[in-house]
Amino acid sequence: MENMSLKETFSKQLQRIAWRLQYQAKKVYRRESALEDVWSKDEMNTVDSNLFVEELLQSLPERGRYIIQKVVIEGIPEKEVAKHLQISQKRVNVCKTKYLQALRQKISA
Repeated sequence: MENMSLKETFSKQLQRIAWRLQYQAKKVYRRESALEDVWSKDEMNTVDSNLFVEELLQSLPERGRYIIQKVVIEGIPEKEVAKHLQISQKRVNVCKTKYLQALRQKISA
């Protein structure tokens, strides 16, 4: 008889432990799934893409980074960027081409 009650006691304790573990796992899952609801896969891909672009830009020299940022990303005309940098529009175009080629090589490597 004692054996049976001891077995039942251990069984109930194991059930409680299992229930607690399951409850904790559900809490973690709900928290993580709530984050997934806030950040959709498209948004996560956008964030990843932005970080990748930022990392690539950081690998360029300061002038190249500025030219690519303004002309390619922000769409500011080469002529305005040339005025700001006090160089010719042709030089901005040459630099843009050079640095875009460098970025292509880094991406393909």
